[in-house]
Amino acid sequence: MEPDYTDTVFIRDEECPYDPENNIAKILCDSCSESNEVECYIEAGEPVFQGFVCVKCGAWNAPE
Repeated sequence: MEPDYTDTVFIRDEECPYDPENNIAKILCDSCSESNEVECYIEAGEPVFQGFVCVKCGAWNAPE
């Protein structure tokens, strides 16, 4: 199923589109600013993700 970004979350002080049904957020890469679809969950009211490798530049983006 294609993500439906009906909500937003703040990650690294950036507003990120968020799909609460599929737990996917669009997070910008720290190195090149490419938008990446990343599995993200809300725990205790805060977005949590495990980190990701950028689809454009291959940089590792560590979790917060």
